[in-house]
Amino acid sequence: MKNQKDKLPVLDEHLVKILEKLYPPLEYSPDISQEDWAFRGGQRDVVAKLRHIYSQQQKGEYYA
Repeated sequence: MKNQKDKLPVLDEHLVKILEKLYPPLEYSPDISQEDWAFRGGQRDVVAKLRHIYSQQQKGEYYA
């Protein structure tokens, strides 16, 4: 069994929704550099992971 301090806290749906609004998917624009696309993609990946963890926690299926 994992150490108690390694467990993720229960995520709040409001927090996940706020993050989704703060970091929406980017629309394509030739003015955006590859670095900016990569950085934004990383932000979106974190938000998507948090959304997935939240969904799993609601089902009682996610325990870090």
